[in-house]
Amino acid sequence: MLDNVIFTATRDNLPEILAVIRTELEKYICDEKILKRLELVCEEILCNIIDYAYPGNNPGKITLTCFYDMESSLLRLMFIDDGVEYNPLAEVKQDDTGLGIQIYTTIMDEVNYKYRNGQNILTIDKILTDPEIISERKKIAILIHDDFYNAELSYYKETFTEAGFDVHLLGNLLKNDTVEYTSYKDNVKINCNENFAEISAAELKEYAAVIVPDAYVASHLRETEDLDILPPASAFLKKCFADKTLIKGFLNQGVGIMLPIYELLKKRRLAVDKSLLSAVELMGAVYVNENVIIDDDIISASGKEYKAFAQEIISLLNERQFFSIY
Repeated sequence: MLDNVIFTATRDNLPEILAVIRTELEKYICDEKILKRLELVCEEILCNIIDYAYPGNNPGKITLTCFYDMESSLLRLMFIDDGVEYNPLAEVKQDDTGLGIQIYTTIMDEVNYKYRNGQNILTIDKILTDPEIISERKKIAILIHDDFYNAELSYYKETFTEAGFDVHLLGNLLKNDTVEYTSYKDNVKINCNENFAEISAAELKEYAAVIVPDAYVASHLRETEDLDILPPASAFLKKCFADKTLIKGFLNQGVGIMLPIYELLKKRRLAVDKSLLSAVELMGAVYVNENVIIDDDIISASGKEYKAFAQEIISLLNERQFFSIY
């Protein structure tokens, strides 16, 4: 949710404002066509504010709010400025074709304007329902290999299931139908029959989060016989990073899976044990001395905090209300 975020109303700032809006919309919408339509509406609104609410070389402020209501499937954006009173729904300048109004009313379900307390307030609504079907993401993937911590994995399976998510253990099965993995020290056996290398882009959109656990899972998954190609697990994570709506979770040593694709973590904030500081610096990431840290679509935590880590993932997923539009 964007809540009263303020920008300076200039043409030079348009790319920055639109980028912020795009990032917010991607939390709720995956369909590129719908995203581009909404971006077009927002760009038209912002240009009108810049040109007409603040005429001449006298830029003011634009306040932006965006939220999504799960129960009503309502996406709402609100644009507020302190400029000259200007109703974009009623006033068409002599050199204006009125195309902006057509864009608003064609793409959006409802558009409302009011002038109150010296402010122009424009609200646009979009109902994300049929024929733009909304499908809730209810799967959480946990990458698995030998030498996992059984207490950590057991807690994830129980906690995420109780929260209403379907937990899927994904391994590198190679050509096998099933692989048996053994936990670290206590030798608990777990059978895995799902291969992350076989998950398509369409299937990946069914997942709300992908988690790489602590212990030695990431170290094993980085192993590869061909040093000229990415390890399959790192290639899978690279595909995950292409989807900003998909949460990527790393518990402590789990972040090591990113070493072959370290550039994806550049300047991203990470929480890990201090023993991993050199690895974090090597990847160009930023170490944060916190138990758990959320950096947009990445959540990370130090080794002892797997319970808090899991609870934060659940809270984040509930807050962001992940939906895919097909």
